[in-house]
Amino acid sequence: MIINNLEELIRPYLNNHGKHLISYEANYFLPPGENYGSVMLSVDVKVKNQKNQKEEIIHCVAKMLPPCEALRDYFNTSTTFKKEITHYNSVITTLTEFGKTIGVNNLVDFCAECLGSRISLNPKSNVVDEDAVFVLKNLKVDGYTVGDRFTGFDLETSKLVLRNMAKMHAAFLALKFKNPEEFKTKVLPNLGEAMVYVAPDDILDRMAKTIQKYAGRHPDCVPFLDRIGEGTRKMKDVFIYSKNKEPFATLVHTDLWVNNILLKYQDGKPVHNVFIDFPLCVYGNPARDVLFFIYSSTNFDVLTTSVDELIKIYYDELIDYLKKLKCDTSQLTYKLFLEEVDVAARDTEFCHCIFMLTPIYTAKGGIQDMSEWTTEFLVADNEENLHPNFHKKLHLTCIDFARRNWI
Repeated sequence: MIINNLEELIRPYLNNHGKHLISYEANYFLPPGENYGSVMLSVDVKVKNQKNQKEEIIHCVAKMLPPCEALRDYFNTSTTFKKEITHYNSVITTLTEFGKTIGVNNLVDFCAECLGSRISLNPKSNVVDEDAVFVLKNLKVDGYTVGDRFTGFDLETSKLVLRNMAKMHAAFLALKFKNPEEFKTKVLPNLGEAMVYVAPDDILDRMAKTIQKYAGRHPDCVPFLDRIGEGTRKMKDVFIYSKNKEPFATLVHTDLWVNNILLKYQDGKPVHNVFIDFPLCVYGNPARDVLFFIYSSTNFDVLTTSVDELIKIYYDELIDYLKKLKCDTSQLTYKLFLEEVDVAARDTEFCHCIFMLTPIYTAKGGIQDMSEWTTEFLVADNEENLHPNFHKKLHLTCIDFARRNWI
C-alpha cells in the first residue's frame, strides 16, 4: 500500500521530535465491514533519531477516503473529512491550550494524537480528493483494544466509558463557559453540517417494515409495532437534526459505539479509553451520545438492569468534572438533564440505534468488498448476514424505548 508523499505529510511532526523518515510499510488496518466511512491503513514508519542516530518504528493509523462514490456521498465526505482534520488540527489544539491555562494538562486524553493531515496534495486546493489522508498514533501498540461488537461491554467497562464521555463533554462545556469567544470562533464553526443523508422513501419503508417484522417475533414487542415503525421512520432526517438547548449543549460525537472506542485493560480491568472517528461531531445535546452508547454498545445484562444507573453515573461525572474545572453547575440540574435524555430518545436515538444494528451485527465476512456498497445495505433484510444477537438486541431496545414512552 502506498501513501503519496507521506514524508512531507508528517515532516512537521518528525522535525519537532528530532527525527527523519527512513521508510514505511502500510497494510489494511481493518477488514471490510469493520469501518464503512473510510479506508484505514496500519502504517509502520521507520525513523532515525537525529541526536543518537538510533532507528525506531512509529506505529500509526492512516485514515483515507471511503472506497466508492456511494459511501462518499452517504457520509458527505467532502465536508466530513475536512471536519475531522479540523477537529485534530484546530479544535483539539484549542482545547489543549485552554487546559494549560487552567492547569489541566490531560484535558484531551480522550483523543489520539494526530501526526499530520491533508485534503489534497495541492496545498492551494480546498477540495477533498483521492490523496486526502490524516495520520494518527496507533494506540493498539500501547495496549488499547476494540471490544466485541456482537456482545458489547460489561457494566464495569460501560461505567468507565461513560465517565470518560462525561469528561469529554465537560471539557468543551468548560471552554464554552469560561472562554465563550474562543469556543464560538474556534470550536463552534466545526460543529455544523456533518452528514446530510436523507433516506429515500423506498429504503425507509423497507427498513421500517423489516424492523416491524423482526420485532413482531417477540410477543412483548407486538403491542408497540406501530410505534416501532413510526420511530424507525424518523431516520429520514436524523442526520440533519440540529436542535440543541442550553446550558447542556456541547460537542456531541454522535457515533460512539464499540468500534469507535479503544480500551486499555490492566490486570483484566478497564483503566482508560480513547474515542476515535470524529467526522460527525455536532453542537447539541450530550444525551445523544449517552443513549446511543448504552443501547448500541452494552451487553444484554447491562441493558436489562442498568440503564438508569448508567445515565446517573454519566451525569454525576459530568458535574463533578465541571466543578474540578471551576465551572458553575447550578443550572445543570439532574431534572433538566433527564428532560434532555427524553428529547434525545424521542427525536433521534431510537431510530439511530435501530439503524445501527445492521452494521453492528453484520457478521464478519458478510461484506466482502466495500467498493460495492450501496444504500441497499442499510436494510437488514438479509438475515444470513446477521449475527444471532441482532434479534435479541432489537427486541430489548424496542421494548425498553416503548416502556419508557420514548416511542
